[in-house]
Amino acid sequence: MKTGVLDFISAEQRRGAVRFSLGFNSKGEIVLHWTNEAGLRVWSILSGNRGKSPSRANRERMSNLRRWLHDARQGMEGDTPEAE
Repeated sequence: MKTGVLDFISAEQRRGAVRFSLGFNSKGEIVLHWTNEAGLRVWSILSGNRGKSPSRANRERMSNLRRWLHDARQGMEGDTPEAE
């Protein structure tokens, strides 16, 4: 799952996407949001859910996904502080 998510983010970045973020929608599904090259906000559901609140498995997935997104951001221009 990690390489798939990181490959997807890298591919979208090559197309001009910026400002990636993760969240839960009203159904408890994990959603990746980003702004595409046209400046439009788009999203993709990364993990489904049963019920209204996020399942324990989805909360654990979200923790991993946030860590991976943080790692991916380290390589994004403008997201790392300049060394003084």
